[in-house]
Amino acid sequence: MFVSLHRSIWFALVLWIAGGCGPTVVQPSAPRPPRDALRVGMYQREPDKYEDLGLVEVPGDLIREDKSAADRIGDELKAKAAAKGANGLLLRVPRDMGLYGVGAFYYEKYYVFPFRLKPTKAVLGTAIYVIKE
Repeated sequence: MFVSLHRSIWFALVLWIAGGCGPTVVQPSAPRPPRDALRVGMYQREPDKYEDLGLVEVPGDLIREDKSAADRIGDELKAKAAAKGANGLLLRVPRDMGLYGVGAFYYEKYYVFPFRLKPTKAVLGTAIYVIKE
């Protein structure tokens, strides 16, 4: 009986720890005021705790355009996120959208941007308000 109780406690502890390790997405309680796009950070991975403020997209093709296209498109994505009150741009979108990942240098730092081919070519991201990194 002691071994069974010990295993149950150990198992419960492991589940409790594992459950608290992932990012926490909080729904915004109210609309956020617009921010300066220069203060919007880019995130390849989800921060620990953040608000999801919605998708942003910019028409464009990172595959066929020149190297400066990623700078222009990234700036436009950040501006659209800032207009929603975001302080971050998460370069991840829901998996069920059927998107591709396109790698590009945004001001000399490498990112993988979510890219849609149809119905029109566009680069997407998620506007977020980061509460905890």
